Amino acid sequence: MEFLSSRRRVQIQKRSPEAVRATFDRVRSLYERAYGWTPPLPAAGVDGSGPPRSMRQHVRDWITRWDLLRLDPAYIADIETQQVAPDLAERPDLEMSDEPAESDWEVAGPPGA
Repeated sequence: MEFLSSRRRVQIQKRSPEAVRATFDRVRSLYERAYGWTPPLPAAGVDGSGPPRSMRQHVRDWITRWDLLRLDPAYIADIETQQVAPDLAERPDLEMSDEPAESDWEVAGPPGA
């Protein structure tokens, strides 16, 4: 643990609107090359305005919208996102095996017998 406590933390800075827009343009270009379909220009919100989101969330949103629009041009995407906090609590019920115990073989015999 000493190693972890001695390390400096690096605070990730919020991306500038220009960086978000440049990433959008690059991802849009890659998408167009990959699928041979030109995604539409954004109506708004590509500058990173609105609720704080990671760059990964921006990219996933763009690609999901483009996929839906490419597959069904009449579809109007209404994507809702939410934060999910990991639950690291131990769950003993999930650690049980579905396989029968060897002690059960004495009654029924080994599997496949």
